[in-house]
Amino acid sequence: MKTNTPTGSKTKKVVNLMIIGMVAAGAAIFAVINQSSSEMALMPTLFLVFFGAIITVQIIPGVVLLGSILKSIVNLGRKQVPVEVSTRNNAHK
Repeated sequence: MKTNTPTGSKTKKVVNLMIIGMVAAGAAIFAVINQSSSEMALMPTLFLVFFGAIITVQIIPGVVLLGSILKSIVNLGRKQVPVEVSTRNNAHK
């Protein structure tokens, strides 16, 4: 079931941008490893890259959480329309 809502396309754009960012970060990490391998030992470089990857991966859920908080704050002032419940079963009457 496909929905053509603006929210769905916005979510896809955000996810695509996050994927592009992670690929770019990975390319930068490999460039750093290749460049600094002649200057430093391999293990300290890998440790720093691993530490940077952990921070990068933890930023994504933080940004998602911040976005949902901001979305709920923006929608806080809007009125919600109550939903009427209708029963089609007339057996209880």
